[in-house]
Amino acid sequence: EFCLALLLASFLTPRRIGLLAVLTLLICCMILTKTTAALLVPAVFWMAWRTMGGRLPALGLSIVSLFALPAALCKGYELLVAKLGYGADYNYFFDVNAMEKIDWTHAWTTNVEVFQQGFWVDRVLFPVALALLVISTVWMRKLWRNPLFAASWTALSAQAFFVFTRGEDYAPRYYLAMLVPLTLVVVLAFAAIKERSRNAAALLAVAIAASVAANIFSTIDYATHLGYDLQFAAAAIGKTVRDNPNQNPLILGVSAS
Repeated sequence: EFCLALLLASFLTPRRIGLLAVLTLLICCMILTKTTAALLVPAVFWMAWRTMGGRLPALGLSIVSLFALPAALCKGYELLVAKLGYGADYNYFFDVNAMEKIDWTHAWTTNVEVFQQGFWVDRVLFPVALALLVISTVWMRKLWRNPLFAASWTALSAQAFFVFTRGEDYAPRYYLAMLVPLTLVVVLAFAAIKERSRNAAALLAVAIAASVAANIFSTIDYATHLGYDLQFAAAAIGKTVRDNPNQNPLILGVSAS
């Protein structure tokens, strides 16, 4: 849904205002699919506003279409759920997943952890993207004029901040949302570098090829060494509990609490 939203936003012009209505519905669907999709909305907003010219009238139109109206639709859905008698359940799902307050005393440690776990996104492209961030800031500033490049970094920054707020909950699924904007950043940078330096572009191409190869081999490994069935999971959880005598052996999921 995020990819589709970026794609639709790239077709926006002052004469194609009707696409904003489609984007409104799509963003609403994104948030209803996964609440944290709200973090990606600023990236879609930037893409939409810049492709429409980046002027003041387009700014107001984008804010209403991509922030205010989706919020109103989601609120309407909440009221409908409550009207049907499921309001308590709706609130419960949010209560059990409520975010804890940020512990700023461990901010540095948390930042280090967020950075280290970033290799979950891609072991090769993650450090390459960080290098490209520095390069694009110092050397290739024209890249930031590309709304898709800036939107990708907006999405990456928002998702990284969200992971930071989770404290010690560095679930790989939180990093998965970074994969698409990370790939876009590398590809857009490759196209720009290719026009400036063939040697630098060749080096980046090697990194991209290494990433593709590593992912292919990882996929084959996962497919040929099945280690994610329920029996395997139960045994792994049992071992974790037994290794920690202070751990309560009764394990309940969040929704079973």
